[in-house]
Amino acid sequence: MSWIIHDGDGSPTPGSVQRRDGAALAYARRVADKQLAIVDPSGRLIGEIQALAAIAHISLRMVRPGEPVTDCAAVLVAPALAADLGPPPPDSPPRWIVGDAAGAARLAGAASQAGAAGVILTPVALQALEAIAHVEPTLAEFDLARARGLIATSLVDLTGAAAETLAAVAGGFSASDCIVWWKDGNQMVPTTARPPPAEGYRTEIASAARIAAAAAGTVITSGQAPRSVIADALRSSPTEVAGLVAIVADSARRFSAAERSERLLAASLHDPLTGAISRGAFEQTIAHEAAAAARRRESLALAVIDVVGLRRINLAHGHRAGDEVLAQVASRVRATVRGNDPIGRLGGDEIAVLLVGATAEQAVAVVHKLIDKVQTEPIEAEGNALYVQVRATVTELAPGERSGEAALSRCYGALRGVAAGDIAIVAS
Repeated sequence: MSWIIHDGDGSPTPGSVQRRDGAALAYARRVADKQLAIVDPSGRLIGEIQALAAIAHISLRMVRPGEPVTDCAAVLVAPALAADLGPPPPDSPPRWIVGDAAGAARLAGAASQAGAAGVILTPVALQALEAIAHVEPTLAEFDLARARGLIATSLVDLTGAAAETLAAVAGGFSASDCIVWWKDGNQMVPTTARPPPAEGYRTEIASAARIAAAAAGTVITSGQAPRSVIADALRSSPTEVAGLVAIVADSARRFSAAERSERLLAASLHDPLTGAISRGAFEQTIAHEAAAAARRRESLALAVIDVVGLRRINLAHGHRAGDEVLAQVASRVRATVRGNDPIGRLGGDEIAVLLVGATAEQAVAVVHKLIDKVQTEPIEAEGNALYVQVRATVTELAPGERSGEAALSRCYGALRGVAAGDIAIVAS
């Protein structure tokens, strides 16, 4: 808090009083005394940023690899030294890898080896140094509110109001943009919350996003107007990457540990209960797989699996028991199919699996195994051993189908007439 007494025209009077309380003075001293440690025996890195540090009133201190550092705001590390540092000690200042964007894989690898908070691209911007030297604390309540907002937002429903959806997600991070790249053949096609604000913007962010996703940290870009990026891969299955998402701030900032550990879209892309991908993501995955299957001239089969009587289980044993049943069924589906067969949660008690390269008859054989596994082994839920029944429908995507909309409709339409434990094949 600062109080300044002025006379009527707004200028300080000769006897004006300026008062700062103890907290403000302590903050001013902390800002003035900010110090960055540098791990680079060659001296090259300190030579590159010394002039900027002087402008920002930041002192620099050289340290040896492995030397304890406790009195600095952050540690800047040359990529070649990352492997020599070992894991960061508890309560140590965050590490930042500093290097050229042309060596993206090297920077990402160095950040992972050093357990770094992120990467600063060269030439280092003045704002980047100021951002890592003057870190403001993040309120836990704000992080929790953002996490709840992300869980309620589906980033893969990118039809109609796509820009508004992505802008809402960016706003949850107090950021400027959210970009989602979905794989279309051999290319990644972006959808953004806003038009590109500058020439070369998307290329710059795409490069930074690849580093950020691999390094699992913040990337601060170079230049006079640096931006900050966190990113993560969008997976349609544990082994298949379907796209990439990035959160972009139009300023140099360090995204908090909570923001990074949320893995960005994990909550909005995957159902937290079953681990299956959300319906919107699953439909997007079907469209991509349909295009790939057409190019390879392969079959593609869709199976919809319904847990019979889940509402009855919820009423008799509580919703936690019902949730555990659904989670265990999804787990058994995952254990039965291949790693490249995407699994999605369609609704309250329906799980779908896309069987890549399979005909309807081959899909039926797989689903029969699944039904046997689910119905012969009880599921432990809330202290009860529950025997669960499931039913399923299977359809093959026709050669001209470019999305999963018609296939899902066919499966849903036939599902009500299928008895527990049975499978119905629906002609495409």
